[in-house]
Amino acid sequence: MLFVGVVLAVAYVAGLRRVRRPWPTSRATSFFVGCAVLVAAGVWPGTGFTAHMAEHVAIGMVAPLLLALGAPITLALQSSGPSTGRTLRLLLRSRAVRVLTHPLVAWLVFGATLVALVFSPVLEWSARNEAVHALVHLHFLLVGSLFAATFIAIDPIPHPLPHGARLLGVLLLVPFHAFVGVALLTARRPLFPSVYPSISDQHSAAGVLWSSGELLTLAMGGIVFARWWAAEQRATARIDRQLAKMLHGEAHRGRMVSCR
Repeated sequence: MLFVGVVLAVAYVAGLRRVRRPWPTSRATSFFVGCAVLVAAGVWPGTGFTAHMAEHVAIGMVAPLLLALGAPITLALQSSGPSTGRTLRLLLRSRAVRVLTHPLVAWLVFGATLVALVFSPVLEWSARNEAVHALVHLHFLLVGSLFAATFIAIDPIPHPLPHGARLLGVLLLVPFHAFVGVALLTARRPLFPSVYPSISDQHSAAGVLWSSGELLTLAMGGIVFARWWAAEQRATARIDRQLAKMLHGEAHRGRMVSCR
């Protein structure tokens, strides 16, 4: 993840240098913080179950949310040349991207990934094999980014959802984290004794997963709600302007009639 974080940061800086219009500082800050989270996860010194779970939370939840808030696809479209821009738009409209960014697909894959990791041999394989560990981290990052991009929806996506449906989809993720957290917390013996033999470490990992999962879900829900509120305010202001224009036109026509 150290390499991925550095590459993403360098690519984003290249986009900022080429973009032809002012770019929001908040977006750039969010993206670079997300890259920093990936770099920190890449040099994470812990080896226990709690440290392993904290890595997955950072890579699969925290970093994707911050990266999505940076609107990297929008930056790429605005900073690229005509031919590259056409290629990116064709890619965004491709069948594979349309399927992967379908809200139901993104939601199911994101929710099922954590459950599949904990209740399958993959977690033990990743603890024993560095290559598998790296692939699992990459999978978490891609799935988390797919979910965040689809439900935060700052970048253009093929299947934009209404704000209410986005908020509902985000909040419905809570049971996934709660289910895995409860399973780890209530187990009377270690679920992975060959690699993580400490039951107290397993309980700590459950606490990290459960609390961080719910906090990040609420944070993402708050972002979706804030964007919903801002969109409603813009729509109201637009309707007010149209109504004022209509009333002004009616008043002008009334004065013309009276003058005649």
